[in-house]
Amino acid sequence: MFLGRVEISGFRGINRLPRVLDENTILIGENAWDKSSLLAIFTNTLSFYKLVF
Repeated sequence: MFLGRVEISGFRGINRLPRVLDENTILIGENAWDKSSLLAIFTNTLSFYKLVF
């Protein structure tokens, strides 16, 4: 599965985050920039996808 675009709002410290993703996307940022929250969203979403489909 390839995610080309993601828009997140209202999760942990993320108010609104629209992003276009490439095949190779790297998360770089200082502490408290919600990199772990973004990975948690992907993990939860893809785990749900595996259970349902």
